[in-house]
Amino acid sequence: MDREERKMKEILSGIKLRQQGCPELEELNALIEGTLSDSEAERIREHLANCSDCLEKVRIEFLLEEEDLIPVPLKALEQAKSLFHPGVFRGAVNFIWNLFRAGEESRKLLPFKPAFAFRGAHPAKASQGLSGYLQEFGNYRAEVEVEQVNGQQWQVFVWVEQKDNRKPARGIRVSLMSQERELESLMLDRGRAVFEPVPAGEYRLSFQKLGKSIGGLIIRMKEEEK
Repeated sequence: MDREERKMKEILSGIKLRQQGCPELEELNALIEGTLSDSEAERIREHLANCSDCLEKVRIEFLLEEEDLIPVPLKALEQAKSLFHPGVFRGAVNFIWNLFRAGEESRKLLPFKPAFAFRGAHPAKASQGLSGYLQEFGNYRAEVEVEQVNGQQWQVFVWVEQKDNRKPARGIRVSLMSQERELESLMLDRGRAVFEPVPAGEYRLSFQKLGKSIGGLIIRMKEEEK
């Protein structure tokens, strides 16, 4: 094991130790969204009063939303924080925010929607190898695009927003299932999730919030006819 690998293991071990007893990211997102019960919200608020790490994560997420900036995933911020003195970390975060703001103003970035955000332009409606799905459940609307990549492989892009205000959904976990077997499970990152490519076939997307199912969607990808 080389020095870099040992250092990374030390960092990850430290992160794991700090997270013991702390709320899950799903719970912190649900607190920000205001969807927790009064008792659960009070429990997490009491924890935040005594845990600077969790309080910093919540504070940063609020600032990102208020400034309408491109988000930095909470997990990435947590890893970065483990490497720097708190004062240096806050300075680094402010520097990154300034870069994002400058980039957003100069490039007129599109709001994220599934596949076309990665290609840099809206897809044609009749684009070959691209199909979409729309599903509503409760106060949420899910848009799903599947795009053919690398021959017979397909990539699944998910975007979930709140129906009432069109804001990106928070605290939702999306799982890609094949015959009731979970292939990959992702927390939404500011409303979006991108799965690793999979072969053609029938799959199910399962949506969960705080461990409870809130909806599902069947998607089908067909092989090209020869």
